[in-house]
Amino acid sequence: MKINAYADHKWVKTTCPAADTGSELDWLTFFWWVNNRGSNKYGYADFKNVYRQACTGGSGNCNSHEVPWNNLRNAVNTLYGGNSAKAIFWTNTGDTKGVNL
Repeated sequence: MKINAYADHKWVKTTCPAADTGSELDWLTFFWWVNNRGSNKYGYADFKNVYRQACTGGSGNCNSHEVPWNNLRNAVNTLYGGNSAKAIFWTNTGDTKGVNL
């Protein structure tokens, strides 16, 4: 099956609004965008640092493989500064792609 990782699917918000978490499709497009677009993109080391901060500096349980969006956003704000272009790019892309649940 072909998937357009460039598109704004917002699958959960448009197809399953009762859900309270993002779908795999929404997360796929989010990760593709923040890894591939613009000067503020995130590389492997950035993702590793964000998740490490979200797990140890936030209230996320790293043993469950699930880290809530708020923990990820807070981790980015801590690492890069909440008003930095890199943090704003992360937050805005999460909203655009529908993972900010």
